[in-house]
Amino acid sequence: MDKIKIILAALFKYIFTTIISFVIIDVFFENLLIHVLIISLIITIINYFIGTLMIYKYLDFLLSSIIIGIIDGIIIYLASKIIDGFSVKFSIILVYIIAIAVFEYYYNKYIYSYLA
Repeated sequence: MDKIKIILAALFKYIFTTIISFVIIDVFFENLLIHVLIISLIITIINYFIGTLMIYKYLDFLLSSIIIGIIDGIIIYLASKIIDGFSVKFSIILVYIIAIAVFEYYYNKYIYSYLA
């Protein structure tokens, strides 16, 4: 695989994870943008190591996308408990899980056909 393609794919994933996080978390709860950027970066890194290197090798795209969405929801929940001034309701976490799972499904289908 070409390293430039991998870097571009990771950058694309970070940008769209940030957009989803900003729209769902920042717009509704007026959290600081820096919190959203940092959490999006953490989610992107964890998704790469857990999702791309572990889960997607053994499961199909649909199931692995759901698992990644749930992991991201857990990260958002933990961030709301750890970071002062960062708050999010459980219903918004569920919306976030669904949005990330849908994004992950189509993103990984595209990436695996593009990079393969």
